Amino acid sequence: MKVAQPYQYRKSPKKTARPNVPGADKPYLYKTPSKRAPEMRLDRLRNLTNPADPIPLTGWIHGKEASDLEERFYRGVKNAGVTDEDIHYDIPVQVSSGMRMEEKKVDFMIDLGVMQPVEVDGYIGHHTAAQQGYDSVRETQLNALFLKWGWLPLERVKWWQLESQEQADVTARQLIS
Repeated sequence: MKVAQPYQYRKSPKKTARPNVPGADKPYLYKTPSKRAPEMRLDRLRNLTNPADPIPLTGWIHGKEASDLEERFYRGVKNAGVTDEDIHYDIPVQVSSGMRMEEKKVDFMIDLGVMQPVEVDGYIGHHTAAQQGYDSVRETQLNALFLKWGWLPLERVKWWQLESQEQADVTARQLIS
């Protein structure tokens, strides 16, 4: 099996004319990105679903692309009795950061009479100390805003709580009750 090379080389259009330098009469090879499709894309695992899930995952919530964890959580909240109109997904929130405003996205806003913001934390983006420190600062900024609005504080749901649909259902029921 032939493996795709990440770069191809092309020759320079002109030769250098330096007679006292060995190899100067050879054209220079420029590195250019390959035009071949990579065989190992980063999203190659995207369409995998857990065999324990009763219904295969689609990768979409309310017409927006979603991870498997986000979709399992969404289904868990719906299975807990919350209507589609009360579940808002991928919501932008304007937060002041010093002298400027920043837009931060919150994974879910669930209307339980009072809004409950929820973040779904996957392993890849939330397992190192640096990522957790960033999450802590972000959570503090968002919670200050949610407190002003009279909303509940941000809840975090970890990846290990959403490995199967059964676990997601239990997690969602605990969060909503």
